[in-house]
Amino acid sequence: MTTRSPSSNNITAPEQRGVNPVLVSSSTPTNQSLMALVIGNAKYEFSPLANPVNDAMDIAETLRQIGFKVTLKTNLDQVSMGTAIRQFTGRLSNQSVGLFYFAGHGTQVDGRNYLLPIDNHKIVDKQDLAAYAINVNQQVLARMEENRSHLNIV
Repeated sequence: MTTRSPSSNNITAPEQRGVNPVLVSSSTPTNQSLMALVIGNAKYEFSPLANPVNDAMDIAETLRQIGFKVTLKTNLDQVSMGTAIRQFTGRLSNQSVGLFYFAGHGTQVDGRNYLLPIDNHKIVDKQDLAAYAINVNQQVLARMEENRSHLNIV
């Protein structure tokens, strides 16, 4: 259950399976939409993971409880990740708060951050990252900023 502090305009989300409560100010203008894309990738072709889907589900539920409209996606390949990000960022506006959350494999190479889709067998060396992984700066942050959302959280 989400609780509101009687002495302030703060909302505390409940503690859930390994997720610490978050404190959010409820003073967000009512004309702003709170939008989140939450992705959990676990079923990797190489090096599968145990917890990202559970983590993504927990984060999505917590965000819903504090007022976000959440799109939850799990176990996405490269094409599906790109599509989900484009659809999400396309819905943002200057009246939006956009939050992007990813649980899964990621890497940093030459100062660039990449998120890995589950069809990671295509990535053999660092040159493959540009073609087969999600570049956080170009494909997530830049697209969020292009839509001039009020606030971006990654």
